[in-house]
Amino acid sequence: MLNMKLKHKLAYVMAIVMALQVLLPGLNAMSFAGSVDPEVHVDLTVDIQEVRAGEEARIDIPVITDTKTAKYVKVSVADNLDSIPFIFDDSRPWTQVEKVTPNGATPYFKVRVSPTAISKIYEIKVNIEYESLAEDKYTATDSIYIKVINDQIEPTLGVVDYKLSTKSLSADAGEQALVVTVGNTGTVDAKNVRVTLKGFAADGIHIDKGLDVQAIDLIEAKKERLTYFYLKPSNRAKSGEYQLEAEITYIDEIGAEYKRSSYIYLPVEGTDTKSIDMEFANLTTPDRIEAGQTFVISTEIANKSLVEAEYVDVSVDYPTGIVPVSKPKIILRDFKSQSTQLVSFELQALEDLKTNHYPINILATYSAEGDDSEATVKEYAGINVDGRSGLGRPKILIEDYSFDGDTVMAGEEFDLNLRFFNTSSDDLVKNIKVSVSSDDGVFSPVDSSSSFFIERIGKQDYMDYALKLETKRDAQVKTYNLKLIMEYEDGEGNAYDSQEQPFKEEEALGIPVSQPVRLESGDVVTPFESYVGNNADIELEFYNMGRAAMYNMFVKLEGDFRSQDGSYFVGNFEAGKSDYFSASIIPEAEGEVVGKVVFSFEDALGNPSTVEKEFSFFAAAPPTFDNEFEGEFPTDGEFPDGMNPNGEEEGSKTWMYLVGVLVVIGAVVIVIKRRKKKRLELLQALEDEDE
Repeated sequence: MLNMKLKHKLAYVMAIVMALQVLLPGLNAMSFAGSVDPEVHVDLTVDIQEVRAGEEARIDIPVITDTKTAKYVKVSVADNLDSIPFIFDDSRPWTQVEKVTPNGATPYFKVRVSPTAISKIYEIKVNIEYESLAEDKYTATDSIYIKVINDQIEPTLGVVDYKLSTKSLSADAGEQALVVTVGNTGTVDAKNVRVTLKGFAADGIHIDKGLDVQAIDLIEAKKERLTYFYLKPSNRAKSGEYQLEAEITYIDEIGAEYKRSSYIYLPVEGTDTKSIDMEFANLTTPDRIEAGQTFVISTEIANKSLVEAEYVDVSVDYPTGIVPVSKPKIILRDFKSQSTQLVSFELQALEDLKTNHYPINILATYSAEGDDSEATVKEYAGINVDGRSGLGRPKILIEDYSFDGDTVMAGEEFDLNLRFFNTSSDDLVKNIKVSVSSDDGVFSPVDSSSSFFIERIGKQDYMDYALKLETKRDAQVKTYNLKLIMEYEDGEGNAYDSQEQPFKEEEALGIPVSQPVRLESGDVVTPFESYVGNNADIELEFYNMGRAAMYNMFVKLEGDFRSQDGSYFVGNFEAGKSDYFSASIIPEAEGEVVGKVVFSFEDALGNPSTVEKEFSFFAAAPPTFDNEFEGEFPTDGEFPDGMNPNGEEEGSKTWMYLVGVLVVIGAVVIVIKRRKKKRLELLQALEDEDE
């Protein structure tokens, strides 16, 4: 009987050994009785943790031992803290836990993520210090991987506007302030802002009072602040435009430093000739004179600047047939600033002058004291003369023309309204033939020939005429000239004047042509399924189906959601071309996600257009998954109640229990192997992504 019991026990032991040999070929790598030291490392089988730039976050460090328990486990950051975008709570880049088992533990850091952190996966090297249960000390080095998501824009400061309190800077003026508007186009606040003006020179602009540096404590995201500088030009400064540099330095929320520069261009009114503002005013001329008659032209000349003119030479420029009676030149000395002087000239039209309009100009040439350069202003003072001999020349011109809208559309008809004017006060015109042609034949008359007739236009009279035209369908977008040639006779039926020149006039009218804009797109491709907080990709293809290019095209997403790559600058989109827009949407709430893709562009004439394409899809709550099986070893020497290793009747229960233990051990080994494999695969994937 005793031998039978011994045989049963031996059979049980042999079964255990055989099972262990099958299930645990690498058993010597594990520790059951303290023969292998604990090995603590980061558990990379867990999902990569995501944190968002500009927010406070908890960074978990999942650590695990492959076999034995370790105690007093301390995890500290081994990297240079300047190389990672985290500010640690209490400036303490370490954490610890009492123990780590094969089931793992999760010490953590509390950090604030830099608002300007780059979106990517960061590798953080950590040192691990721990003890075995036998109080032996160990160290290890490992890495944890954290994904930073950043949809913020670093603080970006620049001069968005600047204004002078006066029209220009002048050495003779009083207080002159420069108001500089500094704007932050980023989504992160800028602190300790310093605006420094540079570019001052002894013969240019300098600070009148105060400092060349102005401080602003804070410029919030998307906000603007004003700062003031008081400036004055040197007495030696020449008139012109001077450049100053506004250097802006600042820091962000974590102390990162930035420097930007903007340029400011300021007009200066110096003491040279160029700074003198000389103008004519209140010109007086007769409406009409007869040949042989004398007449007077008078005008005021005004120095509107703050600089005195050393001299002003005022003269009259007259055509052949007009002669001066008085002196044709007047010189004004030491012409004071802000002063006005009346000048007059007496002229005469010669007896044999023909009826016509004769151009007369008044010119003022001036210079500042000590400046060798001169400047000239001119005033036109033409005169109408009624001739007493010979035939005057009646003349037709197009006084005005119009059509509906700012442009005409290619391939469509339009009415061109013309107003003809007979400039002659002596004679009517008749039998007027008007011939029509255009650049590239882009315009053609509708239901008529390329010419039409007007019976007569009286002296100084008008004639309105509506011409229906059609625009070529394939005309390019630009302005074309419509040419009108007018051939006519005077009131006595003469087709030529006294100089044997035909009565013929030409006019060219500029008419801008547009092509219809035709932007087509396919349906917005939305995801089959999406979850709150996860990326959902959308796609859209679009085409230019018109005959003209679209300029400055910009595509963007609009909707109540966050997005990545939510805008796309296409630029010039040529006719017949196609393009593609894709972006990622991150739903923030369950239910229907509604948005639109907005296209904005201009035609060749600068007319803006907008096209919208709507879309929608549904976002569900994120799915949940069960945790992996985790088993525990039974305590050595303990058996379940009722199990008797010396009893015959309970032998089968003992056998079943032992088999169950082996199954648990096998499951643990499988889990460990899976974790090791998954860890290796994840490390390889991270290396590939960094490459």
